[in-house]
Amino acid sequence: AYLYRIRGDKADNLEQAIAYYQQALKVKTFEAFPVNWAMTQNNLATAYLYRIRGDKAHNIEQSIAYYQQALKVRTFEAFPVDWAMTQNNLATAYFYRIRGDKADNLEQAIAYYQQALKVRIFEAFPVDWATTQNNLAIAYSDRIRGDKADNLEQAIICYQNALQGFETGGDWLKAATTALILGKIEVDKGQWHQGLTYLEKSLKIYRLFKVFKSRADTIYQIAHTHHLMGNHEKATLHYRDAKRLYDYLKNERGAAFCQASLGRLMLQIGFVDKAQELLENARITFEKIDDQQEIEKLREVFNCITKIKGKKSYE
Repeated sequence: AYLYRIRGDKADNLEQAIAYYQQALKVKTFEAFPVNWAMTQNNLATAYLYRIRGDKAHNIEQSIAYYQQALKVRTFEAFPVDWAMTQNNLATAYFYRIRGDKADNLEQAIAYYQQALKVRIFEAFPVDWATTQNNLAIAYSDRIRGDKADNLEQAIICYQNALQGFETGGDWLKAATTALILGKIEVDKGQWHQGLTYLEKSLKIYRLFKVFKSRADTIYQIAHTHHLMGNHEKATLHYRDAKRLYDYLKNERGAAFCQASLGRLMLQIGFVDKAQELLENARITFEKIDDQQEIEKLREVFNCITKIKGKKSYE
């Protein structure tokens, strides 16, 4: 209960969870109650994985040790479902591991996720299967070894699997998040039409829920994709829709991105004064939130506007 508590201080709640799990182990011993002992080891590992206090690297090492303890009882033969859960959790711990070689840790994470999929099959556990596929996709996206293009393709396959599993299992918000990720990947690859299909699928789901930030992010990505495709009218409409949502949420950074993108679009189609106005509004916000990277990007656009106006004045 403390592990998942929403109220109160998150760090305090996790310390309480760890303390209670350790208390439970005074009775739930390996010798007397091996199954309950293993469950508590697994839970303690999870609490250490997300622990805020203490040294992060040490906490993750503790987490790995507790998960490995749990596997003494949670074997593939005796408890396949619990074994798969702990394999998935152990993979996540290795993904976030600070100690050891980063490339080795990622290989370990991938191996443990693949082990979990021996039990977490689509037909029996679509959502668990999808969750592990999603985790595997993230690991492949960050993978250091192997060919970068091959790793990305493998990540895409895993995300596509995850999307299928979340849709089949009715976990619609995770399906929407996965579709959004796939959309962004495809757009970055230059597969704009495929990317747009995923983004529109994501938005269709987000419109069913009161998740306005995710909805705004997806509308912005759709606008960006139409912008790349040269669909200026659709891009303009979507940038404005996204900005309205960001304004409603008082999300200044999101609204500034919309104004900056819309400003670049206006400049592209020849509305220089309107572009300058939008870009100036974006610059004021980026200065307010101290986003130096975006300010620097805008500086280059303002230099371009100055040259355009100088040329017009000369003519």
